[in-house]
Amino acid sequence: MNKYQAAPIAVKSNQPDINWTDFNFPPLLRLFHFNLSELPDSHRSVVRLLYISYLLIFAGSILNLLDSFIQAGIGYHKIRVLYGFLNIFIFNGIQMYVFYRGYRGLCADQSLLRRYKIMHLLAGILWLLVSILNELGFNGFVRSQMFDQEGRGGLVFLSVIESLCFLFSFLIMPVCIYRVHTFVFEGNLGSSENL
Repeated sequence: MNKYQAAPIAVKSNQPDINWTDFNFPPLLRLFHFNLSELPDSHRSVVRLLYISYLLIFAGSILNLLDSFIQAGIGYHKIRVLYGFLNIFIFNGIQMYVFYRGYRGLCADQSLLRRYKIMHLLAGILWLLVSILNELGFNGFVRSQMFDQEGRGGLVFLSVIESLCFLFSFLIMPVCIYRVHTFVFEGNLGSSENL
């Protein structure tokens, strides 16, 4: 038996049959199992929304790193590159954990959903702050305005797109939480007394 193999989970009759030991996500890292095609239609739309929220943070943090390299190359503080790398690991780690809690909670372990809702709410507030601030390597709307005043149109464009990724993730956060909440209470997962 592989020492990294996950313990089998008892599947209830109304939950999808998923091989949780087939670690395939994210690509190259393979930390957990994720495959939209294995889900029944009732689960797929909610999980897809959670996945979109994750992808927005991934895109925003990649743009943050790219923007940080460009800024360091034209004379801004070089420490921004380090912040860009840290933001990739921290932000993606947070959002991936939130995404996995929601996904696994919907598909296998309903007890994860209470913590998912709280964590996604806190992460959403963080994404709102990141979309606005000009601190610690964040290229929020405040920094975009600074670039605009300096006449750096390309940096304005990158900063605005990056900020919109974080802002959109914040905006779909309440939708994700609501959809998970109503999904559970519509009886798709059975008993919802612990939520």
